[in-house]
Amino acid sequence: MRNKIDVRELLPVFSIGLVDGVIVLPLVISFAILIFSGELSAFATTGIGMVLFGGLIVQLVIGLTNSTPGIIGAPQDSPAAILGLAATAIVASMKGAPAEAKFITVVMTVILTSIISGLFFLFIGGFKLSRFVRFIPYPVVGGFVAGTGLLLVQGALGIMPDAPGGAVHIRNPVLPTHLSKLTITNLRVGASRLSLHFERHASRTLVNVLAVESSAEPVRVQIEFG
Repeated sequence: MRNKIDVRELLPVFSIGLVDGVIVLPLVISFAILIFSGELSAFATTGIGMVLFGGLIVQLVIGLTNSTPGIIGAPQDSPAAILGLAATAIVASMKGAPAEAKFITVVMTVILTSIISGLFFLFIGGFKLSRFVRFIPYPVVGGFVAGTGLLLVQGALGIMPDAPGGAVHIRNPVLPTHLSKLTITNLRVGASRLSLHFERHASRTLVNVLAVESSAEPVRVQIEFG
């Protein structure tokens, strides 16, 4: 191990860190906004700070403890999409509760799932069980990745299907700046299929129900703008 630091190596290291920050920072912020959206949007800044701090801890732990040099890490989209769906379900189940109570419940959910996931991966690594991952069928992995994309789209458009209740709730839909229009067809909710059209006007995204097909009672579509 060398005891001296070569100054000529600092510039490439700082350059890599800068590029990594430019790429990861917007992603981490978008993940936080995805989780703390809707009724929790008032706490979005606090959520962004929490996720940024968590990302910093992840980078430090991986950089200082990893046995392979040059490895970096950051929060991922899959857990963010799942946590965003969990946050939406928690808020919907706490009707009438103060916004602070909903926020604290979601934060505790994020903390507990992070701790449990960390312990699980420590168990996998400690007992050298990662080699069994290759036995997971490819369709399962492909379905998980595809489901993650669907959850991200649902989070961005604010779509919350309620099949047992025969309703679809759409809250504060947002289209990215590079996408002005989006049409979703044959969205199945219970016994109904519906088509939705999203169109961005300035800073607001409007929703139009194009068609509803059902073999029973048609699904109800509720659109809310906060």
